[in-house]
Amino acid sequence: METEQAIRMLDSKMQAPFRILATKKLKQISAFEKHHNETAKRQTYILKNINIKIVKENAMVAKVDKGKTCVILYTDEYNKKVHNFLIEKNFQKLQKDPTDKYQNLSQRLYNIATLSSIRNKRSTSPRRNSNAPT
Repeated sequence: METEQAIRMLDSKMQAPFRILATKKLKQISAFEKHHNETAKRQTYILKNINIKIVKENAMVAKVDKGKTCVILYTDEYNKKVHNFLIEKNFQKLQKDPTDKYQNLSQRLYNIATLSSIRNKRSTSPRRNSNAPT
């Protein structure tokens, strides 16, 4: 609609060629959108089938440590690798969660640093002379 209004504002001799150009461009846009829709539908179909296959085979998608690569592997195999990693690296289960202890320590250190900073500002700030200049 807006295109037609703009074309009508042109000289009458120029209107026909611009209508042809506009029609061609609209057909290109329509064809692109149709192709894009078909591609998106095809990709969605493929991804759904892959997901069904992964669930059916008791597998999973995992990101590789380095890079932007993903792998598909069986869940049992993944769990074994994680278990072996934890055993080989000598991880130990803690008896108590140390988070509170370290949070308290961090808070105390922050308070000490803040207090020290305030004291330093007081001692290094220039003294104001309360007497009026003479």
